[in-house]
Amino acid sequence: MGGSSCNNGVSCGVASELVPPAPGKTQWTESVIRVFGRGSDGQMPDGGLVMAPDGALYGETSAGGTQNDGIIYELK
Repeated sequence: MGGSSCNNGVSCGVASELVPPAPGKTQWTESVIRVFGRGSDGQMPDGGLVMAPDGALYGETSAGGTQNDGIIYELK
């Protein structure tokens, strides 16, 4: 989790994953899987992630949502 703060409405955090190297290569790459926005979307993800038995990951944001109190989100 991380990314830039909510400056100029561009990004309010990102979730990314590390992609293992291709066969014969050694470099891992980062791939963005979620960009958090403004308004009812969550913003500023923080804390850790929790893995459910089905493999989905759950996390929370400290802002955003309908009351600007944050949201709980799921990554599959």
